Formats: sequence, C-alpha cells, structure tokens
Amino acid sequence: MTAASKDLTERIRTLLERLVQSRRLSNDDREVIGDEIVAEARELPREFILDALDKAIGRNKRRREEAVYLLSEWTDVPAVVDRIGEWINDPDPQWRNWLIQTVAQDGLTKFSPHLKDIIEHDPDECGDTFFNPGESIRAAQAVCDIRGWEFEWHVLTVEKTKNLVLIARNGA
Repeated sequence: MTAASKDLTERIRTLLERLVQSRRLSNDDREVIGDEIVAEARELPREFILDALDKAIGRNKRRREEAVYLLSEWTDVPAVVDRIGEWINDPDPQWRNWLIQTVAQDGLTKFSPHLKDIIEHDPDECGDTFFNPGESIRAAQAVCDIRGWEFEWHVLTVEKTKNLVLIARNGA
C-alpha cells in the first residue's frame, strides 16, 4: 500500500467515523455534518477509492452503514457503481433500502432491472395492526424517480409501477 492510498484510507475512515458519531445528534445537526462530509468526500481522489473504502470500513458495521453516503458521491467511478449493484442484493433490508435510495437519488438507470426484481420478489408486509412497505415500495419509488414517472406513496403504486416497467420493456 502506497503512502497516498494509506492517507486516502485514513481520510475515508475519519469521514465514516464522523458520520457514525453524528448519529447521536439532532436531525438538523446531523444534516449539517452530513453535508460537510459528503462535500469532503466529493473532493477525494478517485484512484484506489474503493480499496481505500473497504479498508476504512474494515469489519465495522456502523462504518459500513454510513458508507452509502460516500458511495453516492463517487458514482462517477465505474467500480463504485458495480459495488452498488452487488450490495443492492444484500440480505440486510435496511442496507438495501439505503442503496435503493442512492440509486433513485443519483438516477442510476443501470440498476432498474434490480429494482424490478425487488418490486416483484420483496413484497409489502401487512397485518391487522401494521403495514411495512418493505423494499418493494422503495424500489417502485426509485424506478419512478429514475424514469420521471409520477409516484404516490401507496401500496397500489407498486403494481402500477410493475405494469409501467412491463410496458416500457415491451416498447409500447
């Protein structure tokens, strides 16, 4: 590992730790700190960025959870986009949720097929006293954001989005 890549790893670890520590703050304070951190992340050199991120995360679950904020700033790096594609199928629903939001926010159309699979195979959970939209409604929202389609936060929108995807796929 070169001195430059060690420095990059430490800078990323510091950013991740600041994000982890900010979880204890109010939403307003967390947002201010988050904006500062992503601005710093945007300025980091891209060479070896993914290797440095992996080393900075290590085995720390909290740093991994915060890594999505940094990943979203580096989508100009093809390997980062590929990583998002790998992680979008992670078994952890919270992690997938964050990644789906990143895909929607950055308009990463490359992941539309992944989102369609999530819409179809990760259904909402309903009970007499609860409704958990799961990932399917998040995936529907992301697809609508990417495609510029209208989205309403309602379980029926999932089925509507599935139909729109099928129509778009068939060229109608």
